[in-house]
Amino acid sequence: MSATLSAPRQLFVTTALPYANGNFHVGHIMEYIQADIWVRYQRMQGVNVDFVCADDTHGAPIMIAAEKAGKTPQQFVADIAAGRKPYLDGFHISFDNWHSTDAPENHELARQIYRDLRDLPESQGGSLIERKTIEQFFDPEKNMFLPDRFIQHAVQLDFAAEHLGELGVQDGFHPARVAFFEQLADAVDHVQPGGQSGNDLLFQ
Repeated sequence: MSATLSAPRQLFVTTALPYANGNFHVGHIMEYIQADIWVRYQRMQGVNVDFVCADDTHGAPIMIAAEKAGKTPQQFVADIAAGRKPYLDGFHISFDNWHSTDAPENHELARQIYRDLRDLPESQGGSLIERKTIEQFFDPEKNMFLPDRFIQHAVQLDFAAEHLGELGVQDGFHPARVAFFEQLADAVDHVQPGGQSGNDLLFQ
């Protein structure tokens, strides 16, 4: 038998990266336990496995949570990460490596992927990056463009009879769906900056 055929199988295993805007919860642990069991089984079969994960440290929710806590996003993420080990150890979950999407090598890899896609020669079809001008909200105090989650706005949903007719009520539109839209409109009307979200009110 050739060396290629006799070489042990090699697997790279990861899970969904936990978003670092809050502490671990049962959903995280359930997935890690399942993955850990599978990895242990594979190793018992002689398979070489690299079992890795990382903190997902980018995004508007982290920025919002950090601002509410009076911390920088980096410090907020570091505090969340510091509380991870007791959870993993408590359930005997063993990753070979745990890293971060904010690691320097991840930044460089992301830049390189972008440059490779941007700088493809014409002989290979040319750049796969399209550039265009868009309009976006900007906060001069924060000196940043604002993701949707940073924008508080009121949406007026008019459920006058003629609009319900446009939705098909006169054609047998299900009353439960009409009730849902009415409830949604009520939830949106009660959204207050810094208070409960429409989702909180709608799905209580």
